[in-house]
Amino acid sequence: AQWVHDPNLQPPIYDPQRAEALLDEAGWTDEDGDGIRSREGASLALTLLTNNDSPRRVAIAELVAEQLGAIGVTIRREALPFEAMSARLIEQRYDLAVLGWDNLGADPGTMPFWHSREDRPGQGFNFVSFQDEAVDAWLDEARRMPGCDPASRAGLYRQVQRRIHEQLPYILLGGPQAVWLASAAWEGIVPGPWAVDYNVEDWRLAVE
Repeated sequence: AQWVHDPNLQPPIYDPQRAEALLDEAGWTDEDGDGIRSREGASLALTLLTNNDSPRRVAIAELVAEQLGAIGVTIRREALPFEAMSARLIEQRYDLAVLGWDNLGADPGTMPFWHSREDRPGQGFNFVSFQDEAVDAWLDEARRMPGCDPASRAGLYRQVQRRIHEQLPYILLGGPQAVWLASAAWEGIVPGPWAVDYNVEDWRLAVE
């Protein structure tokens, strides 16, 4: 949904020194020099989930584990079947996860992911338990906007984006880009923003 995108937001930078400083401030230090941070006798060890049918996500999980390990965080990677990983996420029984979202639809209303009402272990998609009263209000207002005015809704959704960017319940790594080619022998192919075949019933072979 490019019409609501805030072009001023920049991805968070990779800054291991800042990460180490924040961990130190929070009391997670390498007390005995073994390269693993701990606090009050407990080691900083987290489990990182991903689905094992995606080589790309498995590779990303390996990189995340390597980078966190370099600053003293022990990461236990679990590559699970997609259904098993999804169940852990929705039940909110996890520490970290590498995942992706598909088929979200063309409308940018991301209420299922960010609204506090959707923070329901076992069924809600706000499985990061993101709670923000302002975000709730902006999402509710956009949903009730008279006439679904795009300009007014876009302003509200940009405010949501900025708050998500500040709080980082997700670290957004990227999204796929696709190029579609169609033979000139076909007519009626009008790619949509999320799927090339949404109007497949209108496709026709051109009559010579």
